Amino acid sequence: MNEKVLDIIENYEHKEQILLVNLGKKEKHPAINGSYRESEWASFFREIIPVKFSIEKNVFVIDANGNVSDEVDLAIFDEQYTPYIFKDREYQYIPIEAVAAVIQCKSTGIDGVCKWTKSIDKLRTSNDAITRIHGAISTGVDKNRKQTQTSTRPIKILCHMSNRKSPVGCFDLTLKVNNDKLTIYESIAHNNLKDWYKALNHYKIDANDDLKDSLIEEGVKLESYILKDYEVKQGEQEITIMSLIFKLNQLLMLINNPMFFPHRTYVNMFKDGFQKLLQQRKEKGEKNE
Repeated sequence: MNEKVLDIIENYEHKEQILLVNLGKKEKHPAINGSYRESEWASFFREIIPVKFSIEKNVFVIDANGNVSDEVDLAIFDEQYTPYIFKDREYQYIPIEAVAAVIQCKSTGIDGVCKWTKSIDKLRTSNDAITRIHGAISTGVDKNRKQTQTSTRPIKILCHMSNRKSPVGCFDLTLKVNNDKLTIYESIAHNNLKDWYKALNHYKIDANDDLKDSLIEEGVKLESYILKDYEVKQGEQEITIMSLIFKLNQLLMLINNPMFFPHRTYVNMFKDGFQKLLQQRKEKGEKNE
């Protein structure tokens, strides 16, 4: 084997140790601790995901139904095809269609994190997009009633430093850090890549939806692949960051990306909101007269 491959493996072992040291640093003020660790995790994820994705802190995710998530510590998203809904120096609203992963960064207190995930789970992508694809204009469904887009959701990731020694069930991936090790836990709800595909793409979420999913209908044998096959491991020794790179990027390739942006759906939501705002101003003016 080329010695350069061995060098790469050793470099990832070194990277893990640097990450553990940096995350273990403590400041006197708890707020500084949280912000500092979020920045460390952000830098870490920037090194392991494709450059097509951006990472932002202090994000709210919004959908075209007017649902807004709780604040997201870190969002991995595609800003190449999807516009921001709102952005300033402190925070941004990003449409769900652009978001590939959401990350919560915790120290030792992870109670209540599943309540946070519910604000993500209620968001829905819209397929009402008009986009030119090769040889046609796509509107979400082709002439054979096959979907050219499916409803997707972000991969949910928890990064924490608590003593918990198991996955947190409401998250897809759990990254646990202690003094000398980074450990990855994956959701036990998904046995193979077919399960992951269905979960991440809201597979047949509507019982009345008779649209054909071309990937499943054409018999791709996703059930023969499991996420543990992506571990770079020998016995009990694992190059954890490398395992995470391959696991996370495989999951990213199971969701729609780019997700075609449903401009009209968002326009209609904001038109309704504008009408309501004008009515509120009118009623307020009448009250003050």
